[in-house]
Amino acid sequence: MRKILLSILILCYSSTKSQIISITYLLGNEKTFVKCYSVDTSIYMVPLAMKFGSNNFLTDTNFLKIQKSSYPIKRIDYVYSKHKNQSSFSQARLDSLRYLSLKEKLPFLFDNNLTKWKTIEQSDFTSEESAKKLFHGFVVYFKKPALYYDSIKEDFTHELSTEEEIDFILKILGTRREDTAFTKILDVAEKREYIPRSKRKAKKGITYKKRSIWNRELEVYPASYLFDTSLVYFNFKHNLMDTIVLKSFSEFSDWQNTLIVEDVTGSMYPYITQTFIWRRLNKNLTNSRYHTFFNDGDSNPDGPVGNSYGAYFIESTKIKAVEDKVYQTMRKGNGGGSPENDIEAMLRGLKKFQKCEQIVLVCDNNSPVRDLALLKKIDVPVHVVLCGYYNRAMYHYIKIAAETGGSLSTMEFTLDNFDGLKRGDSFTIGSQRFKMEDDRLILIR
Repeated sequence: MRKILLSILILCYSSTKSQIISITYLLGNEKTFVKCYSVDTSIYMVPLAMKFGSNNFLTDTNFLKIQKSSYPIKRIDYVYSKHKNQSSFSQARLDSLRYLSLKEKLPFLFDNNLTKWKTIEQSDFTSEESAKKLFHGFVVYFKKPALYYDSIKEDFTHELSTEEEIDFILKILGTRREDTAFTKILDVAEKREYIPRSKRKAKKGITYKKRSIWNRELEVYPASYLFDTSLVYFNFKHNLMDTIVLKSFSEFSDWQNTLIVEDVTGSMYPYITQTFIWRRLNKNLTNSRYHTFFNDGDSNPDGPVGNSYGAYFIESTKIKAVEDKVYQTMRKGNGGGSPENDIEAMLRGLKKFQKCEQIVLVCDNNSPVRDLALLKKIDVPVHVVLCGYYNRAMYHYIKIAAETGGSLSTMEFTLDNFDGLKRGDSFTIGSQRFKMEDDRLILIR
């Protein structure tokens, strides 16, 4: 048995050492026990069935669906039944071989630390024949996109088109005039509350607007950015909580010779709205003038690494000119698969604006960087503004910030002390713990 386990560990290490998710890590997942796993029919999930007791897939037809999907992958379930008909059978060995088969077919699945992996063991069998009737294999679940809300039908009817995304931005802005007032749309004031002296009241979350004779303690919350939700008729509630662009742009002060590179593919319209608001609120800031917007290849997305194009440039401080360039880029293409060509866009921007000494990258945490191999060509610090962060940061953007000597900003924190990282060091971001190993990151928890 010890020889079998040792061979599994050697096999797992040698086959996964170039990717963030190792098979050893997945084998350590806690199990969820169910009687029978139900495989539903949905465009947001794809089953990959395997033969009972084998690491061979029943069909190859579903691999292409996953490869071509434009939806980010949310979760992968590994499902099996622990039926044992031979004393020499090792479930651990079969599990590792199945993960290896999946990695051989879809290696990119192991390069995304945002994906949640679940291990599910079924028990609804009394014999080998009944166990064979249960589902065995993997089920890939995609993150559902934002949908258009039809107020007449009172239902979410379809995915947003580019024009509907632009319409959303315009409705939030209210007007295209440069002197727009945002008093009804944006609240940038500090929140000031007085905490009751009574521990019982404080525990209930009761607060007051005045100190009063009780000399209550003042609690000051940082400036928050709140949109008027009455203007929002899309399924936008989730992203309203993430005003990272407004937060980080307001905190960033050194705009001189700074290149702003922004992902304007389909998922990014809530954050494009924020960059527009920030520019309008700071229309007198004349040293923020270099912009690159990218859509990952126009109408032919997911092209060759380094040659996908779809990047558009403008040197201007004029609000209307910059906004029109964004709309132009959006209309040229909205991205293909989930991974984007962030590095290519930055390189093309630096070539266009050679005065720039640093980059602010506004990117989608849910989209991997498909041209990360080009990162060594970036020779200026990259300050990553991570949109859509919820307790897990895509390690591609951690790597970009760390290797360029830049920073990583979310609503919860800003990291800018990567210089001291060396082999063997570990650190925590959100709910995950990483370790530096041979100049690369691996996920250890």
